[in-house]
Amino acid sequence: MSIIHKFLISGFMYCIIFSNAWANPTFKSKPKLSGTVSGKVVETMNAGGYTYVGVKSSDGQLVWAAGPKTNLLKGQSIRFDKATVMRGFKSPTLNRTFETIYFT
Repeated sequence: MSIIHKFLISGFMYCIIFSNAWANPTFKSKPKLSGTVSGKVVETMNAGGYTYVGVKSSDGQLVWAAGPKTNLLKGQSIRFDKATVMRGFKSPTLNRTFETIYFT
């Protein structure tokens, strides 16, 4: 098998696995589909067309969210809707697993 065939098969398998993870997310508990989080940005990173942001909420908890690429600065006050929650989400681009993250 040539390198090109191996590359194509690997890419195809990656697409199947990645698209399946988005199409069929697994939830360890019932997702919260309403409410908002507000607080200060403590960490932000862009990857794969998304911005991942860690927010220290008003009750002192670190809450993670991801959405379309956005310019955010540490210390900036933001608010976002708890649109869709995923638990144990692994970002292949960041090579990082988020215990809980909201996709907004």
